[in-house]
Amino acid sequence: MTAVYAVRPVTDAAIDTVRITRIERQLFDDLPDTALTADDRAFLEEYMSDLVRPYGFALRDAVLNGGTGRRYEEMAEALIAATVSTDDPVDLVILAFAVPDARAGRTTATYRGASLPGDPLAFAVCDQGTAATFTALRLARELARTGDCRRGLVLVVEQATLPYLPDGPAALPARPAAVALRCGDTGPARLAVHRQHAGVPAGVLDALLAAELAELCAGPGEVTLVLGGGLAGRATPPRTVDRVRIAPEGQPATGVWWALADELMPGGPRRVVLADHEPALGYLGLVALDVAG
Repeated sequence: MTAVYAVRPVTDAAIDTVRITRIERQLFDDLPDTALTADDRAFLEEYMSDLVRPYGFALRDAVLNGGTGRRYEEMAEALIAATVSTDDPVDLVILAFAVPDARAGRTTATYRGASLPGDPLAFAVCDQGTAATFTALRLARELARTGDCRRGLVLVVEQATLPYLPDGPAALPARPAAVALRCGDTGPARLAVHRQHAGVPAGVLDALLAAELAELCAGPGEVTLVLGGGLAGRATPPRTVDRVRIAPEGQPATGVWWALADELMPGGPRRVVLADHEPALGYLGLVALDVAG
């Protein structure tokens, strides 16, 4: 049975207390590969075979043998340990990813180890490409309105290995990486504006992006614009923008959020606008954060 959750529309002025408290980020190149047991390999082979059979994809022996890929469970645990404690728990955990986990077998979004105290609401957002984190933040903001999920954690994870060989070109991350966005009532960055546009045709994207940036980047204070790889070389920054940053190459899902961590460093009051585009699905996501000095 599939659960369906209704999310009430949120206007930009509807909530002004959701803030990003801190950001943690980590690369996982040095995370050791763990070999699969015979039972684990048999399960993974059967599970993945059932998934790819209707599409004619071939499985990758290296993944089945445990020789490559990073489990999102392990990546998430490392960032949870850095952002959550028994003295500072969370009410909500959202896992956002685009590339499927290379090692199936446990539901990462609902896995709660010793590193995650309490019993927070936990779920995943996927199948939206780079738009997944924008959706996760929108849900975190809406759930905060209930009063039961004021302390949230959005985990953005990506790994560079598919457990199967796709039938066409697939853009994969260059390295396994993860970013944790800790949200709460207090913190240096207030989530001022959040907008998502779905099904944006290629011929409309430039005009829509220009209009959104002109509005979000307007104002008397300093403005930094962070662009994801999906918009690199495409967006023309408004004159009101003081600085433009491009997300790190090879990090399609974590890139803009990785760059955001640098923007929370101490400094004067400013606005940080993040924008990214998911070309395969036509999603355009924009977030404006008002950062305290």
